[in-house]
Amino acid sequence: MALGPKHPGRVRGVGAEISTRQYFNLPRQQRVKFSDQLKESVRDVLKEETLNMEARTKQLVKLRGRIC
Repeated sequence: MALGPKHPGRVRGVGAEISTRQYFNLPRQQRVKFSDQLKESVRDVLKEETLNMEARTKQLVKLRGRIC
């Protein structure tokens, strides 16, 4: 089966309006919104920074305990 120039994205000889995705049973592409990717990225950075701050706070508390 070949795609023709008159109807790009369609398969010849298998019936009207059959797309290549339908003919070959291909899944639709999952589109992730940029804003969702950005939110996830910011969430990851905040999580990492929070862990760093907690570790640093523990270090400072230990140092303070040694000084006092």
